[in-house]
Amino acid sequence: MSNDTTVSANGQSQHQLSGIRRCVTGGDEIAEAIQAVASLDELKSIIKNNVTLINKIRSFCRRENITSMNAILRDIGRMWKQFVDLTDDPEFHRFQDFMLDLLSNNEERNYLGILFVEYLGYVKAEKNLERGEPVKPFYPNATIDIPDDLTLPSILYSIDNRGGVWRQNSLICSGALIITKRIISLDDERYTYELAFQTEIGKWATAKIPSDYLSDSKKFTPYIGYGIQVGTNTIKAAMEYLSAFTHSNGDNIPTVQGTSHLGWNKDKILIDTQNPNLEIIVEPHLNPTLKAIISKGTLDEWVENVFNIAMEDRTNGKFLLGLCSTLGSLFLEPLGRPNGWFLHLHGASRSGKSTTMKAIASAIGYPINQGVWRSWDNTKVYLERYCAFMGSIGVFLDEAKAEMKNIIQETVYMIANGMGRGRGTVGGVAQTLTWKLNVVSTGEFDLKETANQEGFENRIISLTPKPGCSFFKNGNCTATILEDNMGKYYGTLIKAYAPLVEDLGQDEIVIRFKEAKNLLLARLDDEHKQSGRVHTFLDYFSIMLVALDLFMAKILILEPEQTHDYFEVFLIEFDEFLGGIVETREDRSEKVVNAIRSLFFCNRSKFKADGKGFEPSVGGWWGKIISIDQNSVTVGIRPEIVVDQLKRSGYSVSEFERAAIASGEFIRCGDKKHMLPEFNINGGKIRGYKLKFEAKAEEEEVTDQKDKKK
Repeated sequence: MSNDTTVSANGQSQHQLSGIRRCVTGGDEIAEAIQAVASLDELKSIIKNNVTLINKIRSFCRRENITSMNAILRDIGRMWKQFVDLTDDPEFHRFQDFMLDLLSNNEERNYLGILFVEYLGYVKAEKNLERGEPVKPFYPNATIDIPDDLTLPSILYSIDNRGGVWRQNSLICSGALIITKRIISLDDERYTYELAFQTEIGKWATAKIPSDYLSDSKKFTPYIGYGIQVGTNTIKAAMEYLSAFTHSNGDNIPTVQGTSHLGWNKDKILIDTQNPNLEIIVEPHLNPTLKAIISKGTLDEWVENVFNIAMEDRTNGKFLLGLCSTLGSLFLEPLGRPNGWFLHLHGASRSGKSTTMKAIASAIGYPINQGVWRSWDNTKVYLERYCAFMGSIGVFLDEAKAEMKNIIQETVYMIANGMGRGRGTVGGVAQTLTWKLNVVSTGEFDLKETANQEGFENRIISLTPKPGCSFFKNGNCTATILEDNMGKYYGTLIKAYAPLVEDLGQDEIVIRFKEAKNLLLARLDDEHKQSGRVHTFLDYFSIMLVALDLFMAKILILEPEQTHDYFEVFLIEFDEFLGGIVETREDRSEKVVNAIRSLFFCNRSKFKADGKGFEPSVGGWWGKIISIDQNSVTVGIRPEIVVDQLKRSGYSVSEFERAAIASGEFIRCGDKKHMLPEFNINGGKIRGYKLKFEAKAEEEEVTDQKDKKK
């Protein structure tokens, strides 16, 4: 046992007194009953009914080797020893003579009762029997702060010389278990308690537990896994003890304000995790993230050794966009944005994508070894809680791998929507977790490949270096320097930047956003200005531009002419990205028609030709070849096949129909009630799309598609 659990002489005395006091509950009644007995049977009954009490006190005295009590205690011990020895015989045969003598001699009988009374008087003179013992003296070597006024809930509870908590003669917890703080949430005014406890090796630790968990064993049980020395058979007793502890101590438990998430809370941005007047309430598995949001070095050192190195002489636009995206998280709330976006860095292994992300994360906290960032290789529930905790501070996710696409697909959609999954509880509905932030992510593939929801790809800004290049123009040289510097300087930017955003105020932020958007809008031609998708990304870049402007003016403190390089590299990335996502209406129309045209030519055998072919064993015929000539082929396609292909390609049915009609390839039925014509397959009639694919020969089309697949 470590020194932390060794009880001092003072603590030993307190411990002995506490243990004895919990054993003599009801002693007054016993003393009175002994003095009032009128027969041997009555006395035998009293002894039988209180054998448990006698054994408790005798066992306690033997176990603790109590030798410092006065003569009264020794006399009581002697008499109790006689009781214990003789009552081993159920019939009290060996005890009869003694009892008869005691009963016939009022003086001796009264002496036994007097011993009880005097001993109880001694205990009462020392302490109030109704109130539990002070807790702090039992743990003189505790490495956490135990408030002076905390006491055990009542005389039923005691603490042994190893720090374990008992209720009468039953062990509840083998080490310390104390409520040291009450936290009132700024979010919803709910209570959370800070538990201080000793692990099996004697190490002190703390955990924060919502007040309602003290009455729900399923919610309380997981906390045992963090080192609380409570067995599965004593969970209920431990919960009862903690509940009694909170009620008996009342105002003796220090009360502070707290929050379960970082970022905006009313009109303040909460980011300082070391603030003694604000408690951050997190589940134990998020403690590593909480501990990582700290700072080291000065802001000037971070700018010089991380920011300037990553910018590579003011040329690294992708790093700059990532930093502005992270800082832009703080502007989402005052701008009334429903959610944020993903800025995804993807590329080959050793392209510098992870180093870039970590350099950006160093603006928030410790960026090494999954400090403030997390891996994509986590459960959806964990990432949900991670985002909820970060609130409106940027989130960082590393290494999205191809084999994780199905899991990532669901997680990306959840994070982008800014809301976790609704869950029920025994008492009703659990509070749904929410957040409003931007994500900087990395991976070996483009996150847009997971986009299966309408409009979802409009929430992803994908950045990748040119083929064969790195995210750093100087490659491994820059990455190596950054990896070394990031462990020395981190977490200072966000603490300096957040108050600047607060000081701007909502009205000024809205004005700056509109100005930034007008500046970027002026760079677009008329075709681009009419695209709704372009305007979505225009909003994202406008927010990033506002974040960049504030960063340069108040953090870098640059002269106007010095800001030119940063604006220029930002605008280069803006132009390049917008140019990559914008397509004319004619381009999109051609693509959507080509998607269905390719469906036919690449799956020719699945379309019934008169007098030819066997019906596919899986899925049946997809449609029918109606006619073929030198310049075109007319086919009928089942609607569900078309809809499935459009969904896979990211197009809508109405978009396809408009494009196909405009191109003359979609032949509508003359019957207004049935817009799709009928065609026969094996004697059955099916309504489907009638399409006439023109110009390109079948064989050439098929060859093209095979080449594309390769």
